Amino acid sequence: MAKKKTKRFGNPAKNAEYQAREARLHGASLSDKDSSFFYELFTPLLAFTNKRLDVLKNVIEDIDGMKVVMDYDEALASISDELWKNPSLLDAYMEETTLSEEQKALLQSWKRYVQGKFAVVRHQKNGSVLVDIETEKVYRVKGIIDTLEDMLAGFPLPFVIQTTLLPFKDVIITSGHIGVAYEEDAENAEKLYQQAKENGTIITVL
Repeated sequence: MAKKKTKRFGNPAKNAEYQAREARLHGASLSDKDSSFFYELFTPLLAFTNKRLDVLKNVIEDIDGMKVVMDYDEALASISDELWKNPSLLDAYMEETTLSEEQKALLQSWKRYVQGKFAVVRHQKNGSVLVDIETEKVYRVKGIIDTLEDMLAGFPLPFVIQTTLLPFKDVIITSGHIGVAYEEDAENAEKLYQQAKENGTIITVL
């Protein structure tokens, strides 16, 4: 079988964007270029959120006179949760920060976030299939750096996570922070996935 040729453009920037788009659409996680772009925007946004809301004081403990963050991942997840409870911070951040038009467009799109509990029913080459426990909508979701399959390795399907879904250009990703909701029932998730697959109603963009 002949090896599939990789499309090339004379413009290196255009070629890099084409390769990133191919990775987004056909892979289970973002390209290095896209994941870097995400974190270059999202990490300062979390710092801005914490400065405005002082979230970290809830995860800091005083040990021998020193202020220590007890769990760094938990701290970031706590800040992220507060951000989505206060989406007006997205506008405040855009007003007070020098950003490119591409960054502003991504921040604007994040106002369409979907937060909740989702049953993970499939890990596939082009992303993981998540079913919203409350709305019963079915989503195809990509990882940012690692695939969701790698992040959630060891959990039998289906099982339920708690996270925030975000649009990223022409695909859906999580905010990067995922909790496991053991108490939730995912019994109906497989049926909902099969229905969405047959009806062509799996949501791939927000």
